[in-house]
Amino acid sequence: MSQSATNRAMLPIMAAKLSPQERALLNLLSTPAQFCDAVLHNKDGTPRTLWPNQRKSIDCRDRFVIHQDATEVGKTIEIAGLLLHFLATTRGGSCLVAAPNTAHLIEIINELEYQIGESPILPQFLAGGSFQKAITKQPYYTIKSMYKSVVSFRPAGKDGNAYKSMHVDVIIADEAAGISRRAWNQLFKRLNPGGVFRAYSYPDGRRDTPYYEHTQKTAEAFYEDSPDPNSWRSGNWRVFHFPMSVRPDWTPAREEEQAREFGGRDTPDYQHKVLGIHGTPS
Repeated sequence: MSQSATNRAMLPIMAAKLSPQERALLNLLSTPAQFCDAVLHNKDGTPRTLWPNQRKSIDCRDRFVIHQDATEVGKTIEIAGLLLHFLATTRGGSCLVAAPNTAHLIEIINELEYQIGESPILPQFLAGGSFQKAITKQPYYTIKSMYKSVVSFRPAGKDGNAYKSMHVDVIIADEAAGISRRAWNQLFKRLNPGGVFRAYSYPDGRRDTPYYEHTQKTAEAFYEDSPDPNSWRSGNWRVFHFPMSVRPDWTPAREEEQAREFGGRDTPDYQHKVLGIHGTPS
């Protein structure tokens, strides 16, 4: 069991010894979705409520989770929410955030910094009680919690050299379709026994990547609760597939707009970025 899973398992035991105020805080921390609904904000400063697709994914307890999504379905805010929940609930844990290059990581870092800056609650979970004291920018961006947990951001590059010598409890890989096989293999070796690996991406049509292989339905594919076209298993991996149509603001007019923007519904860009399917290579 991972460190964060162990902490979650202890919550009911801890609750019996707490005051009503402390019990309310414990309930807030009990699931990532509840935590995110309480602390996240939109870019205009208003409270952020997770979309149904985000809630389904963020509370998934599978150890290996991979997303085959369209763009603009809330991947970045989900990743930021998971990282903030990890920092707030995990003692002495380690998390590695990976992406093909630094530019992809900066988008997540910017979201984290915004959410921490907007919240009166989140800085209290950070080392030293403030964002400035909790972060290190060199040689790689890291953020530490008051519980001595660490989140480190490192680019994959061509062969994953930045990951060597690391051993972590949680790995979150963004833009995973762009991570090379050599870097992916190096990344997977960094995961501690019982650790959690989550990968997010929109497909790019290539068939020769670990990302593609892990999103394919196999003979072991099944649905756990009820038939769900947006979730299946591929070997050990829980696969989520969210097309752009899962957005609460999706309309036929928006669909037409996207079709025009990407040059028609049969183009690779429309297949990858709107439908979230592998389609044909770009």
